[in-house]
Amino acid sequence: MFQFKHTRLAVKSIPYLTVAFLLSACDDAAMSIDDNMANACCTYHTQSDENAVFALSEQTVHPETPFVVSLSIPQDAKVVSAKMSGVTMYMGTIPVMFEQRTATKWVAQIMLGSCSEPTMVWHLDVAVVNRDITSHYVYPVSVTHP
Repeated sequence: MFQFKHTRLAVKSIPYLTVAFLLSACDDAAMSIDDNMANACCTYHTQSDENAVFALSEQTVHPETPFVVSLSIPQDAKVVSAKMSGVTMYMGTIPVMFEQRTATKWVAQIMLGSCSEPTMVWHLDVAVVNRDITSHYVYPVSVTHP
């Protein structure tokens, strides 16, 4: 009988332990942008879209490997939100946090999950406010298995 109560207690505590583990993985230091990556950034896959210019830190983006996206926008503009969403295969949406580095340059470090496809296309959707006008910019990112 003691064994049954002990097992029941262990089963009941699994959700709490899972949440504690997941929260401990969310460390602000781990989520900050690597300064070396951001400073060397970004020269690959440049794309201009009206008043926005995107570029990547890597020639080839691989799953589960961090990379940096730079965004150049007018000086008065601000990034208000950004998210990644899968195009080739739906894998949910991933929030992206841009940091302002200069008056016109914003950078974000991103890491995308692995997919069963050899190459997967994601869209980075960025909302930018400039003089009370919100614009959305979409930047495609291809992720290739090594």
